[in-house]
Amino acid sequence: MKTLFIMPAALFIMTNTSLAQTGIASVESNDQSLSKVEKALIGEYSEARPDLKKSKAKYVGYVAKEQFRSDFGNIPEVIWKNEATFDVATFKKDGMVESAYYDYSAQLVGTTIQKSFEDLPLKAQEYINKHYGDYAKGDVILFDDNEYSETDMMLYGRQFEDEDNYFIELIKDDKRIVLESDLSGDVSYFTHMK
Repeated sequence: MKTLFIMPAALFIMTNTSLAQTGIASVESNDQSLSKVEKALIGEYSEARPDLKKSKAKYVGYVAKEQFRSDFGNIPEVIWKNEATFDVATFKKDGMVESAYYDYSAQLVGTTIQKSFEDLPLKAQEYINKHYGDYAKGDVILFDDNEYSETDMMLYGRQFEDEDNYFIELIKDDKRIVLESDLSGDVSYFTHMK
């Protein structure tokens, strides 16, 4: 009688272990494909502030994960990291890589979305081509601010006023800079990268 009970239980455990390992492999594969974007968005800040890197929590808050589900629905593959002062969820939505930033109270601060140079307003493209024509164009990110959050956002190791903006990486020799463009195409210098 005990054998009849133990055999299905053992089969159940073996099946769930196999499925869990498959899920872990899928998440690890996704983690590698998103690591370049994550480094550009959040890695620079933790390198610039080693004091925060040492003191940061090593886990992502449960409340932030629940708030993410409320904000974005049930996204199947999400990579969570605790970076500096934010819990960051990186995921694919509509074929695009996005990252959602949650503050210490699990409120959405904003999202970043990978874009291309051609997605910039025409006015910004023309300005950059004219003034930075000898620079190679790198990653372009659109920051979409959560207007209901009072927390200031930080990208590329620099805090900025919360508003929707594009950030454009430009590279010349060993010099890397980041420009900022608002949605109307007005461009300004944002920061340099190491």
